[in-house]
Amino acid sequence: MPFGFLGYRCAGRSRHEAEDAFLNMRQNEYEMSDLLKANAFYSTYFKDLVEQLQEDSALQRRRLDLESADVIEFMRDYDSKVSAWPVFISQKLVSEFNTFIKVLPGVMYKALGVIHRRNPEGLKEHLGFTGFDLMHSAPFKSEDLLIRYDMVFTDQVFKVVEVNSGSTIGGWQLDWLYENFRDSIGNLKCSNNWEYKYTNMTRCLVRSVIRSMSRLRNTDGSGNLLVLDGDSHRKKNRKFHQVLSSVFDQVKGLYFPSARIFYIKSLKEIGFRPDGKVVFKNHIIDGLLLSPHESIKRDVVVRLTASFLGGRLAFPDSPFHGLVGNKLALALLHDPHVKSELSELENQIIEKHIPWGARASSSEFTWRGRSYTSDEFYRELKDDIVLKKSRSFQGKDVVVGRFSTSIEWEKTLRGALASRDWLVQEYCPPDPVVVCDDYLGITPFELVWGIFHLSDEYGGAFVRGVPGLRKEKTNRSGVINSSQGAREFPVFEEKYRAV
Repeated sequence: MPFGFLGYRCAGRSRHEAEDAFLNMRQNEYEMSDLLKANAFYSTYFKDLVEQLQEDSALQRRRLDLESADVIEFMRDYDSKVSAWPVFISQKLVSEFNTFIKVLPGVMYKALGVIHRRNPEGLKEHLGFTGFDLMHSAPFKSEDLLIRYDMVFTDQVFKVVEVNSGSTIGGWQLDWLYENFRDSIGNLKCSNNWEYKYTNMTRCLVRSVIRSMSRLRNTDGSGNLLVLDGDSHRKKNRKFHQVLSSVFDQVKGLYFPSARIFYIKSLKEIGFRPDGKVVFKNHIIDGLLLSPHESIKRDVVVRLTASFLGGRLAFPDSPFHGLVGNKLALALLHDPHVKSELSELENQIIEKHIPWGARASSSEFTWRGRSYTSDEFYRELKDDIVLKKSRSFQGKDVVVGRFSTSIEWEKTLRGALASRDWLVQEYCPPDPVVVCDDYLGITPFELVWGIFHLSDEYGGAFVRGVPGLRKEKTNRSGVINSSQGAREFPVFEEKYRAV
């Protein structure tokens, strides 16, 4: 279905095995008070929340009430583990995210242009993409992108380890548990004078698509949105459709007061007018959202892309939009030819927030000023790097060197070297953050932040985490993903601190 999956199936070790392993770790490696000071980096509310929970073991065990009347039915059997307690961030951090958001898409497309200009075949070779020349005539704006940046904080600086693009980005599901989270916060005495907000990712995403439809050059102005969902016959999905339709009706507002949203199981149900406009049952369609892993014939994608290029369709899943979601695109930002054409500010942002990366099958590498042959690089720097496939989801095909055995590493490396579809990336160890887990209590976690970029601004966030401390040697994979058992946390924003 669109917007990613409703839930994830956990894989790998059972939760209890992972938790038992963690309970055996030496937790005195860090003083809890020092870690709590680190929490204050994200928000003073975040530090206060954990400090109060330390004093109340009953609240530490609090869990979501998924049977409460305010929980939407499709979330009652959500597969991922979700904490009842949020993470808070300051407005200063939101401002830093927005500064990054307003720069990165332009930098990425500029990098693609440099590679294409120097070697037109290079872009096809690097990303498997053709037709870049058409970008000059495309009705494309960075505002049309639907992006989720996956970040870790290392030494209190956020590092973007992946960029996910399109209508299938997940994480918005926690929107539908908002009342549960607010009830949790209401149990804290320290929250009586708090001013905070929660940015609803679903509303921001739908609003972004509606705004894209409003900017079409050649349109009848219907504002009708079509959603492809091959599982639309499932009861769970139909319930989601009802909720999404309600959000669409709330958001369309002055843009398209008469617009409708439709759901289809197959693109065979659509047609094209001679001018390229998409139609469905005599309804003119201005926007199309796809669902993950749907098999779509190439000729249909070509026709939909042509409609987008002609200014007749908002299509955030087009090949042009999807370029920024290719993991190998991040590696281009460190190409010397690209860096030479970027501004000082753009290069500063890349150096600060984008980990070094390169195509894994390269014959030589330059790492921190030193040149390596491929053999030397992978032998000497295993603990400092990550291998990941350029087109993969849910943490699959990601191997972290320091958490891999020699046999696992060699097996992955052989496959990566034989393919041009793998990225090697600098490993960024996540800073430990103290959170509340209903089983482990007040515990250091390692977190991956999912930050939404919608309409060229911050559009909400959620967090995934696993228990651990960076200096501990554990037998986990080092991959932090919901599908592999990570716990999810909502993200609230501290508006200001009352005194």
